[in-house]
Amino acid sequence: MADGQQEGASLPVPGGVGGMTFSPDSTTLATIRDDGTTRLWDVDLYRQAGLPLTLPRGVYAEAFSPDGKTMATIDDNGIGLWNLASRQLSGPSMVTAAGDLDTQLIAFSPDDKTVAAAFGRDNVAGLWDATSRQQIGKPLASGFVSVMAFDPSGKILATAPLGNGPVRLWDVATQQQLGVPLAVHGQVLALGFSPDGKTVFAAGGPEMDDGTWVRAWLVSSHAPTAGPFQLPSFELAVFGAGGSIMATAGTDGTVRVWDPATGAQIGTAFTTGSDFVKAMAFNPDGGLLATAGSDSTVRLWDTDTGREIGPPMTPYIEDLQTLAFSPSGNTLATGGGSVQVSTGPGGNGTIWLWDVAFPRDLLHAVCTLAGHPFTRQEWHKYIPSQPYQEVCA
Repeated sequence: MADGQQEGASLPVPGGVGGMTFSPDSTTLATIRDDGTTRLWDVDLYRQAGLPLTLPRGVYAEAFSPDGKTMATIDDNGIGLWNLASRQLSGPSMVTAAGDLDTQLIAFSPDDKTVAAAFGRDNVAGLWDATSRQQIGKPLASGFVSVMAFDPSGKILATAPLGNGPVRLWDVATQQQLGVPLAVHGQVLALGFSPDGKTVFAAGGPEMDDGTWVRAWLVSSHAPTAGPFQLPSFELAVFGAGGSIMATAGTDGTVRVWDPATGAQIGTAFTTGSDFVKAMAFNPDGGLLATAGSDSTVRLWDTDTGREIGPPMTPYIEDLQTLAFSPSGNTLATGGGSVQVSTGPGGNGTIWLWDVAFPRDLLHAVCTLAGHPFTRQEWHKYIPSQPYQEVCA
């Protein structure tokens, strides 16, 4: 079982945590804040790795390249590409033709070749060549972009605008829109592709309305595969496991897990015990879902059954609002978003790392946690589907 134990000491981040992401090899955690500082943390040693990556102005978004050698950051001056071996910018900032870059959306394509960002007062999407550092073609005429996602090949970019607008698919090589826009009714909250890249999913709902949905289309023909599937009202949606699973969180703190291809609910709905859910994250294979509640607790859930795994984790972060699983799935990072530093232990400006790996010797781990042999009553309570065995003797 995932033990949900804190790993080592907490990481104090001067000025708070505005966002965070793991490197592809799970050994480094990057954090940003709006004073222009990006910090890299050694996950194994629980300490900052080298000097911060510092810019004159605020850093609003970051992304590791898939090979883990480069980090892209967004600041008031443009897009910066950092060589992580030297901790230096690999050249001047990349900016749009208008020189106006004000965004919080940035991503590398899975093949490392392209950087996508939404920029300017209109937050239109643009593409940059990660090697030449030049903008590729003109901005994509997609409206004020609030969500975007690459397909697994990196050849297609999906975008959705703020407000009631369609999903658009773009050919990264030509910067041309592929086919007609994919019509939706309302705000798109999440986009994702199936692992084989043949299907694109969108989840959202009408503005000022309780109706919410998930839709799916074939990328090749833009034909709907099924749906739209009407879902119970939600305010937050995330895709996981390469787009093969989705979680939604309602206004009452209830979380549900779905198969986006069929609209079928997976397992039972579960209640997080808080008024509302501030953040959610799947582990890489989609078997675990982490939720951060308004009560500043983090909970782990089995997505197949909807059962909570272990006791709630309390990272003592007053403004807990960001979660991230490492790509290995063994570590969960939790952080606060306030830019104020708490004077007490934990508090704002702190990252907590949690061990959420399954023990190699599961039986030994269970017996260690129990502290005594399982009685028949305990066995039938926790393992009702299996005949009683004498273990932990």
